[in-house]
Amino acid sequence: MMNDTIDFFRQDLIKEIFNCFPEQYIDFIFSDGFIRIEDFVDYILLELIKYSFDKSAPKYPLRHYIPYESDGDNSERMSYSRIKKYVQKYRTLEYEMILKLHNYEIEELKPKNMSGIASKLHGYEMTPMNFFEETNIRDLEIIKSIVEHRLMDTKKVSNDSFIDMFSKYDVWVNDLVERSNSGNDDCVFSQLAFFTIEWKYALEYLYHIADFMLRNNVDSINNTMLKMMCGRAIIHSKLGIKVGTESRMIKMRKSLLPQLLVNNSNVYTEKHCEQFKECIALSALIIESDCVEGGKYKDWFSITTTQADWVSFFKHYNVFSIWDKKDWNNKKIRLMRKLMSSVFITNKKS
Repeated sequence: MMNDTIDFFRQDLIKEIFNCFPEQYIDFIFSDGFIRIEDFVDYILLELIKYSFDKSAPKYPLRHYIPYESDGDNSERMSYSRIKKYVQKYRTLEYEMILKLHNYEIEELKPKNMSGIASKLHGYEMTPMNFFEETNIRDLEIIKSIVEHRLMDTKKVSNDSFIDMFSKYDVWVNDLVERSNSGNDDCVFSQLAFFTIEWKYALEYLYHIADFMLRNNVDSINNTMLKMMCGRAIIHSKLGIKVGTESRMIKMRKSLLPQLLVNNSNVYTEKHCEQFKECIALSALIIESDCVEGGKYKDWFSITTTQADWVSFFKHYNVFSIWDKKDWNNKKIRLMRKLMSSVFITNKKS
């Protein structure tokens, strides 16, 4: 049960959607009940909490997390520095790919300008969540294997290693679940950490698809829509604008699997795909919208709500509800590798 503050914002967002966007456009997305506006607004609330959490978190240079030892062992610090360069390498590839294919610049993917004296003195400042996310690439072999495009290749990762990596990933998620029950700080941090990993790597969603395909004897899916739902989307909206954003609706996409991805499903329609695309575009517009109180709506939310409000939301929303314990066989692993190749291999070819 969400508390009064979160419920207020939930109702206010619904009013804002109907007041700020053309009635015909909103009817197209929500009137037939395929996508519930309440589910969409819950996702917006999650994004607003993520923004508020990041905005309020302190930022520190690397030496805060890994102190430099003048006469000691600095291997951990060197390891992290390599990871930092490694991550930026693939972010730069993604930036170049999007620019080439869509003539659209994603500034956040570009490396930070460290040419100034002040920048060099302060270094790469990051929040505890930023540090946690980047060390996951070092500590979680499955994430590193995805970034390097090894997990999709049977010659580079055997089926036994594949299963072992996912087993360790499930242990990692279970640790987050347990941590989320330890107090308000841990509840918010853990839920947002899992949300971030899932939107970036879609491990739960891709497993869910592979499992669905195997159980329902489905041979192929709509790969174009799959990439739209699991990655950075460039959408030519019916509002007449081009929107570039990441598809991060990790709970909604799971519930809409057959309708959006299964080509031979009798409930599959082009309209459903267009509705979901518009939801991705609409979410980006709402999060960056202005409010009548002045300034950005997301900033009004961040100064009005508290951590206790966010915990109230997570007790209602629970990001971990999409997590499944994995059950593998060779056919499901083949399907999973194929799906991951469709989603992640694009960066390598850019």
